[in-house]
Formats: sequence, structure tokens, C-alpha cells
Amino acid sequence: MDKKLFIIMPHLNEKEELPATIESIYETIDIPSFEIIAIDDGSEQKTDLSHYDFVRHIENETRMGVDGSRQKGVELSTSDYILILDSHMRFKKDKWASKIINYIDKEPQTLWCGTTLGLGYGTTDINNHKGKYYGADMLFVNKDAVPNRPARDCLEPKWSKEKAGQEYDVECILGANYFFSKKWFDYIGGLKGLRDWGTSEPF
Repeated sequence: MDKKLFIIMPHLNEKEELPATIESIYETIDIPSFEIIAIDDGSEQKTDLSHYDFVRHIENETRMGVDGSRQKGVELSTSDYILILDSHMRFKKDKWASKIINYIDKEPQTLWCGTTLGLGYGTTDINNHKGKYYGADMLFVNKDAVPNRPARDCLEPKWSKEKAGQEYDVECILGANYFFSKKWFDYIGGLKGLRDWGTSEPF
């Protein structure tokens, strides 16, 4: 039986980026069994995804935040293979889905973060990227030294430089994609209680 990959993709006011990301997945995915759960967390402009096979589009009744939406998507998944994505991404034809399945099988008690190229806003030109992202190291900031600093910035992630080898540990998963075993995610408590957009990874 094929191993099914569930792709969880919260979005908020992404407009044309959301279908562009889905199209890129369709064009590059190399496994036959997958489902995309796109979760709208209160976008002002709605996006019609009804013409896509393998896409379940859900609208939150109240704003849940990115991690509340991610948590909801994982809970709706019926497979042990989960990929969480930002909804403004592009993918290479490099058998990325098979690699994800293999990594989860190899080490089901690990949260994985794939390397990404930072493309910036308004461009998908991979030849003009801002560098590679490899997860993050953590800086513990003394908020008393900067009185006006928001309390949530006391744990400050800094992008990690490239490290030797294909796999390496990072202090903080930070990036645009995480993949893991649903059983392990549930065991460690997932993302319950986190609601922010863009600041939750350090916590």
C-alpha cells in the first residue's frame, strides 16, 4: 500500500501565491498518494481551490494563528507522514516527497526541517536567491538590556550557517517546511497553545 503524505498549508491573504504553490507541488511531487489540507485563517480575499483534486480547503470560523491552523491540519490527517508548508513556495523536481517519506521512516522520532532557498517577495527566480536557510541557532536575549524589546523576542533565532554533511542538528526549527511522524508530533504535544504568525518557532 502506498504511504500517503499529508501536506498542511495554512494561509492568510496569500492571493495568487496559494494556487501557485499548489501548482508547483502538483508539477514536482513524485508519489501517487497525497492530500493537501489548505487552511484559510481569515483571509480578506478568498481563493477558490475547488477545481484541484487532492486539496481539502478549510476556512477557520475564528482566527487561530499559523500554529493553531497547523495543529488543526495535523489532527485532520489520517496518515503518519506529515509535511507542514508555507503557502508561498516553489519546488524542484528532485523526488522531494519520496525523500520526506524515507527520512520519516528512517528516524520517526525527529522533527525534520528541509533546506530552503530564500527568494524574497515578488520573485521566484532561484538564480537570484538570498541564500540557503538551514534552521536556526538560538540567542537568549536579556530584555532588561533593551527595555523596549518585546518579551517574545527574548528567544531570538538566527539563521544557521551551512554545516558539514547532509543531516545536522539545529537548536530551533526555522524555515518554510517541517516534516515528521504524526505519532511523534502527537506524543510531544504538537503546537498546542501557539497562535502567532511568524514568531512561534523559538517557543
